[in-house]
Amino acid sequence: MNKNIISRILGILFIVAVSGALYWSWKQTKQLEALLKEESTARIQIEEKNKVLEEYYKDCVVSSGNSTGSEWEIATATNTLLAYSNYVEFSDPTGIKQKELTTAVEKLLSKTGYVQYIETNGNKLFTPVTLSLEGQFVRFKTDKAARNGAIGISNCGSSKPERTGDIILKGKTVKIISLCEASGSKSVWAHIAF
Repeated sequence: MNKNIISRILGILFIVAVSGALYWSWKQTKQLEALLKEESTARIQIEEKNKVLEEYYKDCVVSSGNSTGSEWEIATATNTLLAYSNYVEFSDPTGIKQKELTTAVEKLLSKTGYVQYIETNGNKLFTPVTLSLEGQFVRFKTDKAARNGAIGISNCGSSKPERTGDIILKGKTVKIISLCEASGSKSVWAHIAF
């Protein structure tokens, strides 16, 4: 009889433990879903704000006619890569404030890291972005975790790559600093500024 009682107690404890683990897992899933919903909402709000600012910038440039100092003021007030690109595109090349432009773009892209650019199967993880700024710009098709080096490629950042904690959100424009190719593979990693 003692074995029977012990078996029942162990069975009950097992059921309680499994139920607790399932409840904890469910609660964690709900919290993650809430965070993802908040992030999605924030991303949509940022995209809408950027569209309004960019349209405002275009309207101001078109209404100002020729190149004036106000175009630079509009670009700095908008403070996006597209605004600075439009400033370069619509301004008289002799009047561009190159030093200030370089500094402003560098401030926007003050962080650096490594992300996978092309998968080993050749799948490209980005879409090119055309800007009237120096350098190559892309947007990634999914959120990417930045690392301090490329995985599986020597001489490309840290020899022991780890996540930096920075996330490059889907659709964010980043600048390519350099590309690192894995030997014997189609995998390519990008050193980016974001």
